[in-house]
Amino acid sequence: MSATQQFHQTANDCLERIAADLWPGAKLALVIYTPDKPELDIVLKDSGLKVDEVVNTLRRRGGLGLDGENIYKRLLCDAILGAMGGGFTPENQDRIALQQIRERRALEDIKAGRIALAISKCSNIWASLPGNNYGQNPHRLDKLLGRWVELGGVLA
Repeated sequence: MSATQQFHQTANDCLERIAADLWPGAKLALVIYTPDKPELDIVLKDSGLKVDEVVNTLRRRGGLGLDGENIYKRLLCDAILGAMGGGFTPENQDRIALQQIRERRALEDIKAGRIALAISKCSNIWASLPGNNYGQNPHRLDKLLGRWVELGGVLA
């Protein structure tokens, strides 16, 4: 057995032991990369794991953003350019905002009146929302919730 095959087997055995102790429904992935040597990249993943969810987790918890060159940045730019094909109109801006809300799984929270939760899911992409680290002057959560109610929204 080659050193690479032996490593794969050892890593897989370890992942199986870790996975056995995870909470129900949790998925596990291991990514090993060597800068400038993509031929050495290793990705081990749970069965049923959705790679998009791994990317979303990295974006939410791991700092994956628009800096540098990555697939998330390219896909987001493609979506923005596609939506903006008709111009920088309020309708196109709304279309992009709704897509970003959907990507963060916040739309159902909004529909259910869980506005604070929806805001927390989206705060890392909008500088005006509370809970981000952009250093700009975000709106206060109580003011946003008050405005929601003022406009006829219901809080859960």
